[in-house]
This record gives sequence, structure tokens and C-alpha cells, in this order.
Amino acid sequence: MDDCDPFLPICATYSNEHQFFYSHCDMLREICLTGKDWKSDYFSHCNVSKL
Repeated sequence: MDDCDPFLPICATYSNEHQFFYSHCDMLREICLTGKDWKSDYFSHCNVSKL
């Protein structure tokens, strides 16, 4: 968690699931809590546009 970027929105994928996280830290926290191995993905899969 020390190396995460709290201001980097990220779209992630895990086993055909796609999820938008408000920050890289949120994604790492979710990995920790659920054990799902979320990986960075393209923003278009989360139906959001990158600013």
C-alpha cells in the first residue's frame, strides 16, 4: 500500500468482471479484502472516459 497512488483512477478486470476504482489504493485494498487478483484494464470496459 505504500507505493499506491491515491489519485490515480483505475479500471480493473478479474475473471470477466470489470470494476472502476477511484484510486490505485482502492484497488489494492479490494485485492487485500476479497483475494481477487484485480489487474489494470482499459477504461472503456468500465464505461468511463479517462480525463
